[in-house]
Amino acid sequence: MTRPNIVTRLGEAGVLRQALADLLNLEAPPEPGTAIRCVYPERHKNGDAHPSLVIAKDGARATCRACGFGGGLLDIAMDRWNLPSHAGAAAELERRYLAPPPGPGKPQIYKPHTDAYDYVDEYGRLLFQVLRFKTSEPDGRTGKTFRQRRPDPNGSRNWIPQLGDARRVLFRLPSVRKAVNSGQTIFIAEGEKDVLALESAGVVATCNPGGANKWRPEYTESLREAAMVVVVADKDVPGWRHARKVADALHLVVETVRIVEPKEGKDSSDHLAAGHTVDDFVEQDSDALAATDDRWDGPIEIDITPDVGEIVDRTDEALRRSPTEMYQRAGSIVRVQRERTPKHLLRPPAAPHVVLLPADALFEALALVANWYGETNAGRKRVHPPKWAVNVLLARGHWTFPWLEGIIETPTIRRDGSIVDQPGYDDRTGLLYEPRRDFPPVPSDPGEAEIQEALRELLEPFAEFPWLTSADEAAAIASL
Repeated sequence: MTRPNIVTRLGEAGVLRQALADLLNLEAPPEPGTAIRCVYPERHKNGDAHPSLVIAKDGARATCRACGFGGGLLDIAMDRWNLPSHAGAAAELERRYLAPPPGPGKPQIYKPHTDAYDYVDEYGRLLFQVLRFKTSEPDGRTGKTFRQRRPDPNGSRNWIPQLGDARRVLFRLPSVRKAVNSGQTIFIAEGEKDVLALESAGVVATCNPGGANKWRPEYTESLREAAMVVVVADKDVPGWRHARKVADALHLVVETVRIVEPKEGKDSSDHLAAGHTVDDFVEQDSDALAATDDRWDGPIEIDITPDVGEIVDRTDEALRRSPTEMYQRAGSIVRVQRERTPKHLLRPPAAPHVVLLPADALFEALALVANWYGETNAGRKRVHPPKWAVNVLLARGHWTFPWLEGIIETPTIRRDGSIVDQPGYDDRTGLLYEPRRDFPPVPSDPGEAEIQEALRELLEPFAEFPWLTSADEAAAIASL
């Protein structure tokens, strides 16, 4: 006997109209044969002031006469839940409306997206969307999550539920480029909702897709030669980390970079909703925020879903925050190799050097930084990291790992004249300082006497060298 289709089964269970209502963000099921405001008013010139989304008489279909959104229940579910097929939509409808309630520890239940944020290129052409979803746990708690999708390149109205090779750009890129060229101040928030709040306050604002710790070099290039950038940090550890990393990336390409945080609430939206202005943000010091830098909080949980991009993004983030030391260099993931010389050998250890991270080592690291879960016939179970996650991560060519310019064994000078003299990675230069001997402290603001003493020590080995001219001597000293 053939099993009834999902629409028939939803109707028999008495939840068909409620499912359609949820998909259309309605508090109550719509009346068959009526017209309501389209769920995508931004696609209409007048915001669909004259309702054009028609509910079919069977209560299982809805079609917008103006923008073409809709179709059958499965078509609507594919669009609203960002799913790739009718089969996936049917399975999700069954899980939400016909399956028993999930128990403790089960994945969240995602409702239709409440907001869609367009990411466009310099000319306003749509590249991809970020979708915002409300979520609810079995215990009634609410939250949010995000998904990304790009337009089907074949020109249809369909969406592909991953970013794939879509160009990544800053939110509101045309406004950002205009502000760079005109010398306006640009605010960087952590999310799209905050950007819209800041724009409502009268300033130019942007953010990167993906939220905290997803900043890329191409975003930095979009802001090159900006007069002033104000990074608004969310008031939590990930927000502080993100703000500091963005500011550090911009210091060499932007004239002035400031970090601020809300005077009230967690983010820009809370700050402005409380009645404060953009002038009321509280100034923060980048060096003070360094104390909040990446700390290992234990493995995270990753569910293996069709959303490859999100899985690899979370994997990247987990690896960056893990005790595993990883860097990026010349389009590859690398680590620093340090030889351990047995005590009975008198030879000194070899200098640390950079080596490529093998795929097998990356697979082992994925198992350490995350607990992986997959859906089986018996339900959600712990599984090994998928090999494809390793391959996709390696193929990206850019990551959130620190950028390693090189390894040094002696103190050196940054571009701004400050000194790198603390062992470890220096994120302002990308240098890893690993001294093989003790050096005297280098004064940050030496006096005249200290300068003359250092110069005498520098010149002492050449005291009796027969220089032909003073220019020869100056050239030799400069080469040091």
